[in-house]
Parts: sequence; structure tokens; C-alpha cells
Amino acid sequence: MRYEEMSKGKRACYTTIAWVLLLITLGAVWYVNFVTPFGQGAELALKVFQNELVADCVNTVMFLLTALLITGISETMMRLKRHASERVMCMALVMGALISLDVSMKTSLFEEAGVYNYLYAMVAVLVFMWAYLRELPYDCFGSKEPWLFVTIWIIPVGLVAGFANRGVGLMLFILAIAATRYVSKVDHRVFAWMPIGAVCVFLGFAARLVLPAYLDKNLSGALAVYGETSGLYKYGIWEARELFESLLPALLVTFAVVALLKGVHNVALGREIAYVLAAAVATWIFTIFIPGNVGTSVYQVVVLLLLACAAMCLKLFEKRPAMKVYIYIGCGFLWLRAAWLICEGLFL
Repeated sequence: MRYEEMSKGKRACYTTIAWVLLLITLGAVWYVNFVTPFGQGAELALKVFQNELVADCVNTVMFLLTALLITGISETMMRLKRHASERVMCMALVMGALISLDVSMKTSLFEEAGVYNYLYAMVAVLVFMWAYLRELPYDCFGSKEPWLFVTIWIIPVGLVAGFANRGVGLMLFILAIAATRYVSKVDHRVFAWMPIGAVCVFLGFAARLVLPAYLDKNLSGALAVYGETSGLYKYGIWEARELFESLLPALLVTFAVVALLKGVHNVALGREIAYVLAAAVATWIFTIFIPGNVGTSVYQVVVLLLLACAAMCLKLFEKRPAMKVYIYIGCGFLWLRAAWLICEGLFL
């Protein structure tokens, strides 16, 4: 049943549950940040914010902003709008899924959430992707509201997103080029900001790559594990296995949603979802070549997979409204797992 078809009583109940879930999840994330001491990787946060409480609040806001972006981008991709209460529900369930599916939850969100980490960086990455993903639906060309000064804000966002992480920066560059070529291929107008954004994200990626701290990190990190360069392929296999095991819960959820959408109800994924899934796979592959970052790097891949899942669920609800109940039940279990993980980290 669609939200608009509910009675006033059911709407009020639905809205109340959505806000309660959102506030409980957000409050729990803030509280865990508050009681968890900063790790070594978060020392920069204290220097910038001058206060651990301020840093904890900023981390919580960034987490909320990530859920908001995933919800908004999924609507842009599908050209479908959720009701305000359904957006709140989606944000709450996305936050629960992020916690329950990310095995690096403590380092990604709590203990080592510093000034420029995956939590902060993925906000810039999602904003950059949003600009390009909104150009892909062919049947909606010319019907979009204009974005103000895209050419101006895409420059700093592209630089920051490219600098975020070597794997994500390279993925964003490929995504920008692929989206620009697709728009050109279908004879739609290629806006000036599209190639500018691609150049900026590549410059950010290159700047991160040539940092003195990273020039020798890849090779020295691998050699520290396997010694000789002849054993580097073993290192790559080990990294791939570790990353696959860490991503297994998120992959299972994604495969389940894909099977439900395409296999059971025969609803096409669409090019927008295919682009996001390809971006997640590319980030996964590129992450394998970053020594020592397997644990915390899981977060960025999980965010992209959840973006694809949010868009697929919205598309499924449009075609099969009755499936909303079953999807919410599944998301409810993920939310309960997130609650358990939070309680486990606090009290056990």
C-alpha cells in the first residue's frame, strides 16, 4: 500500500515509527561517539575541532547526511519521489543497514572518525556522483530543474572527492567519463561542468597519489607482508579474500534485492542502478591494491551498495507496492542487528 492510500490513523502511526527509528538510531550513534575514546587516527579531529564533543557531533551529522544523500540520490536516479515520512523511514533504515553491514563500524564511525576519513569523504563522493547520475535517464532529458552554479561547485567537490581515497577517486573519474560519453552518444547536450568535474576529480586523485606518505605505501606495505616483489600476487589474493569476507553481508543483501527485483518480479534494473553497481565493483577492485586499508575501506563500498539497494527498492515499490511490507521486515532485522552491535560495543 502506498503512503497516499493509507488512512489518517495509519499515516500517523507510520510517521511516528519513522521518526522514532531515525531519532533512536541517530541518538545511539552520537552516544557511542561520545563514550568511545578517539583512536590514534582521529587525533587530527581534536586539533581541528578543539573539542571532542564538537567532533562527535560533526561525525553524527555526517552520518545523517550520508543517509539523506543516499535517500535523495536514489529518488533522482529513479525519477520517483518518496513522501516525506517515507524519506525519514528510508534514512533510518539506511543508517541501520550501514551499521549492521559494515564490519569496520568502529573504525569508520566511532573510534577513528577523524577530520578526513571515509565517513567525511563519502559525503563528497555522493554529492559528486549525484550530479552525473541525474543526467543518465534518457526519458527525462530536458525535464530536470536547473542546478545553480554547477560549474562552480563541481570544482571543489570534484577535488575533494578525488582526494578522498585512491580507489574511489579513480572510480569517480571513470564514472564521470562514462556518463559524459553516454550523454554525448544519445545526442544530448554535454554541459561544460561535466568534463570540468572529470578533470577536477582526476586532479584530486593524482594529488592524493603523489603525497610523500603514499608514494611508498603500496609497495612497502606489500613487501612488509611478503618480503620479495615476486610474492606480491599472493598479497593481492590475500587482500581480495579479506575484502570479500568483509563485504559478504552487504553483498548478500544486494544480491537478494537484485534477485527480488529482476528474478522474481522481472523489473529491469536500469542504467542508473547498473552504473552505481559498477562503481561499487570498481571501488572494490581498486581497494585490493591499497595495502592495509581493507578493514576501513569496506565502508565506502557498503555505501555504494546501499545506494543501489535504495534505488532498487524504490523501483520495486512503484511496480509492486505490496512488496513494501516484506522489504521493511528485512530492513527491520538489519536495524535490530545494528542495535545489537551498538549495545554489544557499549556493554559487552
